[in-house]
Order: sequence, then structure tokens, then C-alpha cells
Amino acid sequence: MNRVLITGASGFVGGHLVDALARRGLDIRVLVRSRAAADRFREQKVDVALGDLCDPDSLPPAIADRDTVFHVGGAIAVVRYDDFDRINGDGTRNLVAACQRQPQPPRFILVSSISAAGPGPRGSVRSEDAAPNPISRYGISKRAGELAVEAAAGQMPTTVVRPGVVFGPRDKELLVAFRAIRNTFVHVSPRRRNPPLSYIEVTDLAELLIAAAERGRRLAAPGATTPGTGEGYYFATHNEFPCYRQFGQLAAQAMGRRFAIPCVPPRPIPWCIALTGEIIAKLRGKPVVFGRDKFREAIASSWACSNQRAREQLGFQPSAPLLDQLRATVEWYRREGWL
Repeated sequence: MNRVLITGASGFVGGHLVDALARRGLDIRVLVRSRAAADRFREQKVDVALGDLCDPDSLPPAIADRDTVFHVGGAIAVVRYDDFDRINGDGTRNLVAACQRQPQPPRFILVSSISAAGPGPRGSVRSEDAAPNPISRYGISKRAGELAVEAAAGQMPTTVVRPGVVFGPRDKELLVAFRAIRNTFVHVSPRRRNPPLSYIEVTDLAELLIAAAERGRRLAAPGATTPGTGEGYYFATHNEFPCYRQFGQLAAQAMGRRFAIPCVPPRPIPWCIALTGEIIAKLRGKPVVFGRDKFREAIASSWACSNQRAREQLGFQPSAPLLDQLRATVEWYRREGWL
């Protein structure tokens, strides 16, 4: 691995992956949609290709002469749910097709999500051998991206990484929960029986992605295994699986608080909040941050996913206990004036 292309480099995970690869001195090219993002990366002495996953004609120049593609780009919040399918599904198919047309197709690392695998039975820890069963539009769209790379696996060396909830420096998603606990001492849980959750710190994820490119197993050719399972799939998760309530306590401790007060609204209220959030977001033309799609995942049975395969095959190990990583995230938020 010497010449890499990264999609989604302007985002949270993609930006950290650029940093990790730059420290190794690799030849990096990023695919970006805006000239503003292009200018920022040129300041970092990173090669820039202007293009869009939904514009197939813009992709071949970005892929040309690359030996490895990290497909990190995608949508996590949209105005219309159909945009999930267009970006995460069709966009991935466009990128895969462009890679296949290269004289020497590159090694392809797809950053998917545990949402594509779906939840496991209550009390279980899911492995990569379980058949996918996504329950949200987001998860279904990420699974569509996986299907696109599975179909090309016989022609292109491909590995799929499914991260849990990603957090760390520069993350804006969990910042909302930290601020709420800081301001109110309250942490809201969607229900009393919360599912165990899978988390991964962003620099750990970047290192795992690089390890997957360097020595990860590849997907088998179509028809060789049950779709969505087997070799070439890796969960990217910590060893600890706190539920929403437990995560609230960890977040409070990370900020130097003794505890956070758990709050479980009556069952109809979260659904009403989710539906109202969707309506307001659509009226404003803004992506839906918390809608019914997110709530379906929030009340699932279990999101605990094992990192055993990543440990055994990639040598992965979380760099610190989850609480220590949350403390480091809080320190970064405070240093940057975010918290």
C-alpha cells in the first residue's frame, strides 16, 4: 500500500484516516465535492480530486494509479430517506464500477456500519458470521453498499469494516450528549431496558482500517459464502458494551461529575419527538438528526458486536479503557472551546 484514495476525507472519520496515513508518509489523494475542501487539503500537501460519488464520470480520474481505496464517504443524516439509498447504495456501486474498470483494480476497503449487520438477540454478542438483518433505512442503505462490493469481490480484493458508534476528537455527534449532561446533569435513555452498544475511538478505527488494508482477509467471490458473512468482514468495536444509561454515567465521570441522572420518558414521547424532529427538519430542508429511523435502532435488542476477529487477524486492541478515551475526548473538547 503506497498510493491511496480516500473518499469522505472531509468528514470526521476520513479526516483522522488522512492524518494516520500522512504520518506514514504515503501518497494520499482525497475525493472531495467542494473547492473549499480542496483548498484545505492542498495546504496539507494532499493530492485532491474533485468529484462526487453520485457522478460516475467524475470518479475514474480520482482512482487512476491508486493501489488502495478507502471508501469512507457516505450519508449518516439526510433530508429525505431516499438520499441514504442514493449516496450509500448507488454511490458505492458507482465507485466500485469505476475501480473495476481500472487495468489493475485497487484494494478496496469499505467502511460500513454495524447498522448494516443489524442488532443481535438480547444478551448476545454478535459475530461477523451472523446473517445481516438491518432494521433502519440507514442500515439498509449501508448493507446495499456491502452488496455492491460483494458482487465485485471476485475481481477486486475487498475488505469490509463495520464500526460501532465512533467518537473522539473533532466529533460533533456525541458532543450533544456531553453538553446536555454538563448543563442539566440529566442523561435521557429511550427505554428502561437499553440495548448494549458498541463504540470505537476514532484513532483506533483509523489504525484498524490501515491494518485491514495491509493484512486483512478479503471477501470471497460471489456464491462462495453466505452473503454478508464470513471472511473479509470485521467489526470495529471496543471490548466494552455499555448501554445508554451506563454511557451517560461514563460521560459524566469523563467530565469530572460523579453521576448523571437517568431519565426515561414515557413510551409515546420519544416516538413523538422523533416524528416532530423529522417534520421540522424537512420543513427547514435540513438533515434529520433524530428521527424514527434512529429511534428504531435505539430500542433494538443488542448492538454488542465482537472484535475477536479483528484482534486475531489484524492485531487490533483498543488503545485504552473506554472511560479513559472519553476523558481524552472531553479534554480535547475543552481545549478547543467546544465544551
